[in-house]
Amino acid sequence: MIREATHDDIPALIECANNFHAECPDEYTYNQERVELMLDACMSNPDNVIFVIDVDGLVVGGIIGVLTELWMSTDLVATELGWFVNKDYRGREALKLLRSYEDWAESKGAVLITVADIHGVTDLAPLYERRGYRKTETTYSKRGH
Repeated sequence: MIREATHDDIPALIECANNFHAECPDEYTYNQERVELMLDACMSNPDNVIFVIDVDGLVVGGIIGVLTELWMSTDLVATELGWFVNKDYRGREALKLLRSYEDWAESKGAVLITVADIHGVTDLAPLYERRGYRKTETTYSKRGH
């Protein structure tokens, strides 16, 4: 079942985020306290949402959406801030998370919905393209001093 997250879900979401981070490239540092604060802040902001996959009371994944205006216009954009699902549930249930995020974005009046994937974890381009997304920006990273 997909549902909106509650504060009681934060420990399980942190565990899912921990699992996902273990798959991420080394460029991404991880601070569990920061994750907890960010999840709490997102749940307290009406312009943000977190949906979770709930399997018999166990949270096994989540997606975080954030609404903002584009920096160069007043167009409202929904940005997927994080999408992390335990490996055993990446498939139909994870797709339901994406659909919930898209439905939420449209219900909030977003004229642009953005999603991302992390190079080296999962190539989501085929899924995104099937759902009508097109590549609009590429991000490159390097570690500073």
